[in-house]
Amino acid sequence: MLVATAGLCLAMLGYGRAYAASPIRFHSPAPNAIVSNMVTTTVRIKPTVARVAFMVDGNLAASSSSTTYVWDSTLVPNGMHTISALAFSASNQMLRLVSERVKVSNHKPTSTPTRTATPTATPTNTPTLTPTATSTPSVCVNITAPAPNAAVSGTVAINTNDLCAGVWFESLFVDGAHVADFPAGQVMLATTSYSNGSHTIQVTSQSVNPGSVVLGSASEALNVQPASTPTATLTATPSATPTSSSSVGVTPTPTATSTPSGATFFVSTSGSDSASGSSGAPWRTIQKAADTLLAGQTAIVSAGNYGERVSISRSGTSSNPITLQVASGADAQLLGFDVTGSNWVLNGFDISTQTNGSEGYGIHVDGSASYDTIQNTYIHELCHEGIFMESGVSHISVLNNRIWRAEMSGVQADGVYDLIEGNEVWDTQQYAMNAGGIYSVCTIAGGADADAFRFFGQHNVFRSNYAHDIYHDMPGDPHPTNPNPHTDCFQSWGNSAMTVSDILFDRNLCRWPGTNQFQLANINSTTLANIGVNEGAVTNLTFQNNILSNSGQGIDIESGVGPVNAYNNTFVHIAQEGLVCNGARTSADQITNNIFYDVGDGGDSYTSGCQNSTFNNNDFYMPGGASVGTYPNVEPYLSLVPMFVNYGDSTGAGGDFHLQSGSPLKGAGTTVSTVTNDYYGTSRVGSAYSIGAAK
Repeated sequence: MLVATAGLCLAMLGYGRAYAASPIRFHSPAPNAIVSNMVTTTVRIKPTVARVAFMVDGNLAASSSSTTYVWDSTLVPNGMHTISALAFSASNQMLRLVSERVKVSNHKPTSTPTRTATPTATPTNTPTLTPTATSTPSVCVNITAPAPNAAVSGTVAINTNDLCAGVWFESLFVDGAHVADFPAGQVMLATTSYSNGSHTIQVTSQSVNPGSVVLGSASEALNVQPASTPTATLTATPSATPTSSSSVGVTPTPTATSTPSGATFFVSTSGSDSASGSSGAPWRTIQKAADTLLAGQTAIVSAGNYGERVSISRSGTSSNPITLQVASGADAQLLGFDVTGSNWVLNGFDISTQTNGSEGYGIHVDGSASYDTIQNTYIHELCHEGIFMESGVSHISVLNNRIWRAEMSGVQADGVYDLIEGNEVWDTQQYAMNAGGIYSVCTIAGGADADAFRFFGQHNVFRSNYAHDIYHDMPGDPHPTNPNPHTDCFQSWGNSAMTVSDILFDRNLCRWPGTNQFQLANINSTTLANIGVNEGAVTNLTFQNNILSNSGQGIDIESGVGPVNAYNNTFVHIAQEGLVCNGARTSADQITNNIFYDVGDGGDSYTSGCQNSTFNNNDFYMPGGASVGTYPNVEPYLSLVPMFVNYGDSTGAGGDFHLQSGSPLKGAGTTVSTVTNDYYGTSRVGSAYSIGAAK
């Protein structure tokens, strides 16, 4: 059984096939291979490797001298998963970790019952979740709409009420097959993808890192009815033209523009843009759908490589968005989206492009676009950023996307009131063109760097994102894509278009590669956040419930930045200071309830240059109770052993940063009214506040 621990979910150090000098590399399966049932994972190693540890989605599966591991893919839901292998020397030193993605596609829906058993199999990893997970699942999550056995058609909203402790996201299943992951509360289901009649929908409440832990479940039957548009057209004119019934059967889809709400169309690589767009006569291009759909309408995109970049300029409405959705279980590939329209939902695509300029972004949101949702999309191998939102956009939701090998950053948010939640970013490249191959056409961007997220807007929220393994190239690599990046989970240096302000960073997980990476560059070149004002004012930033592990520094605040609050964060294995202030600060900074564990390497203090900030109930503790560092200055701190459930290894891998029941940090914090839950989503309200990201 896989070990379900939050820290181990982070131990994925890049994709090893690109590194010829690596002591370990994957032999099978191939990257992005479609796998099912029992999967044989094989690596090739050099003589320096004595032991190999295999992981699935960051969870330890096996560790031995064998170079082969067979894992049961039915234990995980269908979709993309990460398999990893760590190489260790005879002295137990980690030499290299390689990873690759595979797509699980099992025909039988065996994953759901197995997943519900996961919490009880590893009760010591997340004790706060066990009572919820082993109780009746429907107690903590319910489907509130539609009603059981309701008649539905077209695109229908599945609404939920999720009270499960530790929920990160929810998953939707139809007849046992995984359909989508989504933020708790609502997901849109295109019922036209299913035959008419009764179908069972199930919603599961999933934990944070690993998301495979099921906290609760609810299900009900729905009765799928024929789509409303053809019926409306046919009943409007049967008696008027009884002899032309054959032509009536052809015309309903073109006349769908008269009934915009709820109509569904289809796109297929075998279709034609001159067709009606019905399931039997689909369109050929996604662009045709983007140019045709009206408010409330949906296009279901079948599997295939569409080879197009889609421009979206028309708009839906707040109550009737326009939806482009990949069919359940399909892989629909394209070159990206350019979005200037509003009230769109883009769901489930596979985007990769090696182009320069604005078309080099995976998804570019520009103009006055607003209330668009980009979700469940895999964006990878680019010449520029994964998702780039310009200053004029607002209320953009970027949810549950995976972004691998973008250049500069995975996501950049320059707009206002945007939500960036549940995304995974890794392996960002500083100079993609140095990798050659598909990247040889990429140009070098000015100020090249390699970050996870960048923020240059106002009133934006970054929540429950997972940034990891953006690295410095190892000596001898033939294509040094990352020679000297300053890798940050979050970075800003101001915006000449507006004051960057009121940004919330909540429940994010950030872990950088092993400490040997720090020997290749300046030790302060990896952080949770690097904040400057080179191009405009930055103020009112709040970091709460975040976990940062194995980094050079924690939060780095440059001179001139306005108030910064840090509440209930956990900093683990930080080489230098956890909080660095490179300029005068004021008491407006609130540094409260944070844990600094193994910070400063015994020489540096947990903070530097922040003397005028306000410090309350922060814990600074070194492993084994060793003396803490004092350079360059010491602010008030507690010195209490945190008593994490699991400390993990020297980098935090394998850690579970919940506090044990006997921890002196439980209930020892200051009440912060704006921090209502912890990293795992467990409510802090109604009980004494604990110190750190997790209760």
